[in-house]
Amino acid sequence: MIDTRHGNEWMVRWVAAGAWLVAALVALAPAPAQAGTVTAHITADNAYSFGLGNLKDGPDALADVENCTAANIFSCSGGPENYVVPVVDGCTQKAMYVVTYDDEAVTQGWLGSFLYSATPNKPVYTGDPVWEVCAVGTDRDDNCGGPVNNPTLAEVRAAVTMCNRNFNDPLNTTHSKGWVGINGQLGRLGKVAVGEMNDLVNPPQPGSFPQVCTQTQDPNFGIAEAAKWQWYNDGAVDSFNAVAAGNFPEDSEYLIFRIQACASPVRPITRCGVTKFGTGTLGVVGVGPRSFSVSGTAVLSVQKTVNPD
Repeated sequence: MIDTRHGNEWMVRWVAAGAWLVAALVALAPAPAQAGTVTAHITADNAYSFGLGNLKDGPDALADVENCTAANIFSCSGGPENYVVPVVDGCTQKAMYVVTYDDEAVTQGWLGSFLYSATPNKPVYTGDPVWEVCAVGTDRDDNCGGPVNNPTLAEVRAAVTMCNRNFNDPLNTTHSKGWVGINGQLGRLGKVAVGEMNDLVNPPQPGSFPQVCTQTQDPNFGIAEAAKWQWYNDGAVDSFNAVAAGNFPEDSEYLIFRIQACASPVRPITRCGVTKFGTGTLGVVGVGPRSFSVSGTAVLSVQKTVNPD
């Protein structure tokens, strides 16, 4: 289901898209014994589409939101949206997609928290290392005062197909040359930009954003204080300041973010380089001790099927 809570200028437009998303998700969701849900709380400066689909083809349906006022973004009355979507325990090919763009004024970014029913004590937040992004390579602006200008489902699916191409494929016209994570990727451009937390206490830069309605203020629709603002960085000094760096090219503001939609999402592979002779035990953060036997330099890859610590 999707809870269509907020009564403001874009609600009617969003409810129609949201109802379609619900119907599509119910129709398309598999029903194994270990099915679960993800509860998502999302807001964006300024616009986003949210959907569930597979890694290869993109989302199967989208709910579209354009936030045209500060209250639409930050407040407990008309701010973050709430989604509850079905997922499958142990899946590897399903993803949740958040497609974003902005008005090229003041700030830009999005914020979210995602609670998996299978691991209720380990939510996933924006800013966690499980996210990847693709900068599509075209300009897109909001249309406040008129119909939403969110990309169509067909446009998003075509963009996902393009993002999935190899970085050296001449047909890959994306700005980022495919998907990149918080550390970027060799041969591709940019990385997921991680900004300040939603707690107003520990910003890595001096507070670009007001605090968004928190889960303490509104448990049903607020966003966790531990969530961090997220965007794309292709080398700009401040990725979240739309004005700052004359700097932020328009062809990198239409972005697609995604994360695995498993009920127990798989943590990205942790690579631990060791230069050691003989045998021993290597402690991997969040995983525990792992024995090794090497001569020279080796790389230990560990994959953990829980949310990031």
